[in-house]
Amino acid sequence: MLRIRQQATPETRPDKHVHTLAEQAQGWRKRAQVLLNTDPVPWVATLAGRNDLPLLRADDLTDEMLTEVGAIAANVVAEKRSTFSRANVFAEVLLQIHGVRFATADDKRAVVGRTVQLA
Repeated sequence: MLRIRQQATPETRPDKHVHTLAEQAQGWRKRAQVLLNTDPVPWVATLAGRNDLPLLRADDLTDEMLTEVGAIAANVVAEKRSTFSRANVFAEVLLQIHGVRFATADDKRAVVGRTVQLA
């Protein structure tokens, strides 16, 4: 029965259609235009510069702050899993700081690394 199902699945599945990135972007713009009721390209340009908060650098955050974030991340992971690794804590730290804007990618990597180490 399993072999029949495995064989039937590819035979009854519709063919995949490969679209270029340009075709996909065009489709996304059309859908956005319907939702926005305007051309989405100029609308997106109006979003630039809306953040009035300063970008953070790795040195702006103290070990006490990062220890707290690390503890939260470790607790969240421990609630989800009976056993976990550093990679699980790393992923949760990334989720915890998701909305934080850093000056550079290196600053973000440094903060994540320090937070995981402190956790």
